[in-house]
Amino acid sequence: MLHLYTQEDRLQSYLDRVLKPLVAGLKHKRALAAWDLVNEPMGSLSQWQEDPNPCYDTTHLQGTGAGWAGTTVYYQNILKLINWHADAIKSVDPKALVTTGEAGEFTTTNVCEKCRDHYTDECLIGAGGKPNGTIDFYALHSYTWEGRYTPSSPFKNQFNFYNKKKPIVVEEFSTTNSESHSPEVNYRHIYEGGYGGILDWQYNESGKWVDNKHDIFAGISSIRNLTSNGKIDIKL
Repeated sequence: MLHLYTQEDRLQSYLDRVLKPLVAGLKHKRALAAWDLVNEPMGSLSQWQEDPNPCYDTTHLQGTGAGWAGTTVYYQNILKLINWHADAIKSVDPKALVTTGEAGEFTTTNVCEKCRDHYTDECLIGAGGKPNGTIDFYALHSYTWEGRYTPSSPFKNQFNFYNKKKPIVVEEFSTTNSESHSPEVNYRHIYEGGYGGILDWQYNESGKWVDNKHDIFAGISSIRNLTSNGKIDIKL
């Protein structure tokens, strides 16, 4: 699939022949909340890519662990792929929400020395040229490292800390790999902190740093009757 990052004819063929029909077939499904276009692009980024355009320069990521996947993709190509995917989805379903789940704050915010938001409308449109190819909300993954969150983690701050015009959803976390080890504390912090949502890793109870269903339901139950940050009818 790496050729989709660099070969525009194949990318366009995939969008026309695969993605757009898929979107058309699923757009009326109420259970489809949003489209997550690329999971943790930071894993495929070099920490030393210099570029005069700050949207594509990754030298600020030195020492962050970026590039753990072992295969490096130029950031402009990643942003172009996201831009083209988002545009294709919205051309079929204008009401669709799209995002990209990213591994923390380093590439999605501007709140720390090593942080830079690469998913602004300007960066995405500049990379791919599609005016509608933007994300609708930020999706951050947040885990502890050696038992502690980074100071810029959503679990250390409220939504307003990031000075964002678009919502932030904590799209991936686990109580198992948190500071509090309390699902109730974690869910309530994100809800009361003004975020757009929270998703636990993960319902099938398989993988690293995974929560069990008991903890997931405990977290959801702790916010099911709250209304200060919006009311959602949760049926367990």
